Parts: sequence; structure tokens; C-alpha cells
Amino acid sequence: MNTLPKIHPTVTRPLLAALAAAFVGVSASQAALQTYTSDANTLHLYTFSEAAGGSATANSGTIGGNAITAQESRSSISGNASTITSATNMLGQTGFTGFGNAVNVAKPVPVSPATYVVGNQGIGFDASGNGSYSQNSSTTSTFSQDALPSSGNTFASYFSGGGKDGSFTMEAMINVSAINTPWTNGQRTLISFESGVTAGSFPNNRSMYFRIDGGALQLGGAGDFRSTAIPVVGDHAFAANQWFHAAVTYNAATTTTTFYWTRVDAAFTSANSIGSTVGAQAPANLASGRPNLSFGSDSRGTFNETLGGLLDNVRISDIARTADQFIFTAIPEPSSFAALAGLGALGLVANRRRRSVC
Repeated sequence: MNTLPKIHPTVTRPLLAALAAAFVGVSASQAALQTYTSDANTLHLYTFSEAAGGSATANSGTIGGNAITAQESRSSISGNASTITSATNMLGQTGFTGFGNAVNVAKPVPVSPATYVVGNQGIGFDASGNGSYSQNSSTTSTFSQDALPSSGNTFASYFSGGGKDGSFTMEAMINVSAINTPWTNGQRTLISFESGVTAGSFPNNRSMYFRIDGGALQLGGAGDFRSTAIPVVGDHAFAANQWFHAAVTYNAATTTTTFYWTRVDAAFTSANSIGSTVGAQAPANLASGRPNLSFGSDSRGTFNETLGGLLDNVRISDIARTADQFIFTAIPEPSSFAALAGLGALGLVANRRRRSVC
């Protein structure tokens, strides 16, 4: 009967010792930050990598198209009627190291009354694809060209139908000076599906939005508000003019809404959950609303509740992403690769030993 030749202990012992030492670190990992690439569940993804001077920013998600950086002006400070024009001074800002450019969404100094501010900026999804952005008006029942259509890439079909169960994730990287400010009760919008059309009166004109409200992350829509306070102590405590990652997820299977607030730092391997609630969070009635989609400001006929700071890596997904599926990640320590190398070396020696005794 044929048997495999034995490898002499003077050969195997040092190799096995080195291999064992290498495997000690296999389970270890080191933190890192990653930029996003689109996957099958990414509907909208904006990295704002464009240079300064333009107004179109590409959506690399499955919906496709562009968003337009824009600024509004009102005919009167006390009214909602406004004109939206493209703004070329928002893109090309300095982002977090390794993430390229960012976009600045300005909030002018408030004037009386503080809830209406001329010159707010925002970023609107160009649903019509004509290279500009227009919002639904609060003075008419006619939907704008960039209201999400009644079929196709509608708000409702984003998260349900076609095998989708209604789960979602909305997230962004932000850099702001404060989280509780005098203007509009400190409300700073990250992502907004809203409409100013009078035919879609509250709550139907506020399909869903993700924002900072009075020092808390808030998911709202159709009269349903959920919020969790942003940390003011600890590793992820808010600090002015620093980058943070903010996210909200909704798991339709468990009806769980989870908020994340994490300082953007390579020291962290996953997002920091700051609270969860349980209870159905169905997307609002779209039939009468047909909202606009905007970033850094709401979209109820004007740009209001503006972020007033830097924005980057905005992503909307049709699944509830987990804490390790954001920009924070863990990569194997070098010892993991050493272990694999050790396995290869042991196999090579064994193979040569067999050949030498044949």
C-alpha cells in the first residue's frame, strides 16, 4: 500500500510555530474608511466629486440622472412663492480627507420672520432630465416638471413593489457649525421627499424627510415623527465644523427604525447606533403629493430648513443597511496574510519533500 512520505520534524516544527503565531492575528482587524460604490440596492448615490463652477452632480445609483445645485429667491420675505435658479458656487468644496470634494449648502443669516429666509440653497433631483430643477409650488395644484412621476421612479416604488418589502436607508456625511440653532427651531434637512402643492396638503405633502431637529436626528412624514438625540458626550459627541456620518434605517420585517450618528474617523469599524423604535413606518400617501426629492433642504415650494454646511456621500437604499455597511469598515491585519503565506509555504515544503523521496 502506498503511503505519503513523512516530513522531518526539523522542517515542520519551525513552520508550524510560525504558522501558529501568524494565526493569532487572523481574527484581528484594523479600522478604515471606505468611499461608496453603487450596488443593486443603491437608488441614489451622490459623492459630489465634481469641480467648482458647475451645477449638475451625478447620481451613480440605479435610478440614474443628476441632481442640480440651486438657490431660491422669494418675491416677499413673508411668502412661500419663490424662483429656483441653478447655483454654481456650491460644488467643489473641500471634503473629508480621502473622500474628494463636497458640496456646501448655505443658509443665510435669518431676517424677521426667522422661518422665511431669502437666498436659501438646496440640491434638487432633476426628475425630468432637462438639466434644471423646479419645485412644486405652494400656490398651485399643478405639479412641477421635477415632481416624482406617478409611475416609474416614484417615491412609493422606491421602497415597495417589485419584490421590495418597504425597507430603506437614508444617510449622508455632514459638517455643520451647530445642531440646535435659532433658525426654524434648529431644523437642518439632509434628505427630503416633500411637496408644496396645495392639492397635497399636510400630511400628504410631507411624504418623508430625514433631518436634524433641535439637536436630534429625526425621521418624519405624514404626521409620524421619530427622533433620537445626537450625542453631546463620548466618542461621537457633536463638535462644530467636524465631519459626522448620519443615517436612518427602517426594517419593514421587524418594523424597526434605527438612527446612527458616527464621527468620521478611521478609528471606528462600524456605525454608532444612537437609538431604535419599533412600529410601522409606511411611506406616506403619494397619490396626492408626488413630492420633489431634495438634499440639504426641504422642498415644499421653497428651500427651507436648510442644512447650512457641508454635505457629502448622500445615499438612499431600498434595504435596511446594517452598522457595518456604511463608510466604516474593518480590514484584516497583516498577520492574516502572513497566516495564508505560512499555509502556502508548508504546502510547498511538503510537496518538495515528497518529490525528493520519490
